[in-house]
Amino acid sequence: MNNVEENQYYEIEKRIYHDVNITTEIPEKFKKCIQTIPHRKKKQYSILKMVTVACAIISVSAGIVYAGATVSKKIFKQPQKTVGFYSDERAKEYAIAKQERESVISEEEAKKQAKELLIKYEHEDEEIQSAELINSSEDYGLVWFLKTNKDDTISINAKDTRCFSVEFRSVEDKKVEPIKISDEEAKEQAKKLCEKYGYDLSDYTHVRVKATRYNFEDLKDERCIRLYVDFLKTYDGLICPYGAIRIGFVPKTNEICSFTVGYSKYEDNPIEITEEQAKNIALEEEQKIKTKYDIKDIKIELNIVGTNGIAYFRTKDYEHFYNQLRGTYLVEDIISYRVEKHIRKAYVVTLRYDIPEPDGEYNEFEYEYFSYFVDATTGEIIGGDIDFESTKELLYE
Repeated sequence: MNNVEENQYYEIEKRIYHDVNITTEIPEKFKKCIQTIPHRKKKQYSILKMVTVACAIISVSAGIVYAGATVSKKIFKQPQKTVGFYSDERAKEYAIAKQERESVISEEEAKKQAKELLIKYEHEDEEIQSAELINSSEDYGLVWFLKTNKDDTISINAKDTRCFSVEFRSVEDKKVEPIKISDEEAKEQAKKLCEKYGYDLSDYTHVRVKATRYNFEDLKDERCIRLYVDFLKTYDGLICPYGAIRIGFVPKTNEICSFTVGYSKYEDNPIEITEEQAKNIALEEEQKIKTKYDIKDIKIELNIVGTNGIAYFRTKDYEHFYNQLRGTYLVEDIISYRVEKHIRKAYVVTLRYDIPEPDGEYNEFEYEYFSYFVDATTGEIIGGDIDFESTKELLYE
């Protein structure tokens, strides 16, 4: 791969990194997967599957809203289709309009805040080398993406500058002495670091700990070299993965690897439909699709989710949706649907398909599950997920 091709891939992956960074608040290990996926042949969309899964945490149809005892106002607007959002060929079509640019903080203001964050997290010797305002193919968010002379990055929500993420690769690349630390010790250490940097965690009642192990080959070796601790809020006993504070650090030295702060608004919508009604709504939507598999079983659970265009896309163009997941399209042919973001209670109705054992060569791209997000108030389908169990592990549990 030559330098031109490498730069093209850098631009694509940088923008996708934005899509799954502050606006969707993906945890560290997921972002690391995206950043480290090997490059493939020129213009082959190498990280399509990861991006689609990422977007699944944040369609569909704008059809009938469930009318029960109460008729609630629809909240899910018709998604906007984009094709080749990250391709050079469509760059002008999806460029950020002047009016949009003028509605958010300027490049100068973004650089000023980024420098303040570098000083805050004790990287005052670094200088900002580049800054770019990036839009998203999944929603209407705008983020300033800045890079330093040490390859560290700062992402700042251009509409709400309280939301940001810093990634210190210069720290992550250091060789450090591994230590053994319990989850409780990790939580306490992370809490003290958050307090040091001015964050009150009293409203964050759910805490998750993930560790980067020193020796993956020896399960008995419990030592770790980095810790990632997420502080999340809960509402009515439900975990909200949005608006979280996430910190990555080296436990031996207390150096910060990453720090993300989100302030996404949870709408606290009332529950006005039942599980049974949610199941029927999902099954009605499923009837619009010509799947080749029977439904083996159905699981329903109430969660706090974000709207996305995944179920809408799947219903609209089933074949393209799954071919895109398999990575068979070039970047200029990639479809996505932009939605207005809402964070609400919804029933996650997961359909498990009866996929027979393969006769001959195994096809790893047969997807056994699909989840519909059925709004608990309006009964609209407001999103979907191809593997909600993995999403829960990544974001909720």
